[in-house]
Amino acid sequence: MDREKKKSGLLGVLKNLVRRLWVILIFAAIGGAVMYLVTTQYIEPKYHASIRLYINSDGTSDDLVDVCGAVLKSESVLGEIIAESGVKYSWEDLSKMISYRDVNSTNMIEVTVKSPDATEAVNLADIIAFILPDRAEEVIFESKVTVLQFATLPTEPSEPNLGMNTLIGLSAGVILAIILITIVYLLDDAIKDREYLTKEFGIPTLAYVPDYALTKAAVKEEEQTEKNDATEETAEETVEAEKAEENPTEDNDESSENN
Repeated sequence: MDREKKKSGLLGVLKNLVRRLWVILIFAAIGGAVMYLVTTQYIEPKYHASIRLYINSDGTSDDLVDVCGAVLKSESVLGEIIAESGVKYSWEDLSKMISYRDVNSTNMIEVTVKSPDATEAVNLADIIAFILPDRAEEVIFESKVTVLQFATLPTEPSEPNLGMNTLIGLSAGVILAIILITIVYLLDDAIKDREYLTKEFGIPTLAYVPDYALTKAAVKEEEQTEKNDATEETAEETVEAEKAEENPTEDNDESSENN
């Protein structure tokens, strides 16, 4: 019995979601539109410029990329980059704009600069390529840092991802609509028909009180139908009477011609 109730409840939820599909679509459209608007109007685009360096060392350190990254993020090196580039950032702000990673778990390091200005991103990346090798070699024992790839000018912003953000908005709208529709359905304990009592509680229906509003509407509809029928019958009788009045005249004309 419990399994049947659970199955019936789940089936009811699914049927209700199908009936309210238009609500889900509206929520999805609103969510996607909001995220599209926020992404295009309120999130500042960022351009990425990247360089790659290879660290060759005869030492025993296994974390050359992390050591090189720590050197890059140090206050002294960042201050040198700021002085060389002439930007107005603090070293903390510049540190947030710079990220690094190892390439395929090798001694190759990729340094990426994010900036709202594409030219600024390229200039900062190239200055890092000029300063970092010497500073890293001073720290890493018996090492040689070589620049493999300089930055290229990006033609389009790398972030935010408009398509992904819009898709997230659509998905959020769908999920929110499903949650709200399900909650409203589960909290609705109104008895909508006689079959509900028999199905849920096994209680037969002995009698029921009809909905007065529905009954009144039905009576009005029936009265209107009868009125329309009476009008049609009256119209038909009038037409037949007119025809009957015309027929004697025709008969008299025929009799006069015969005489």
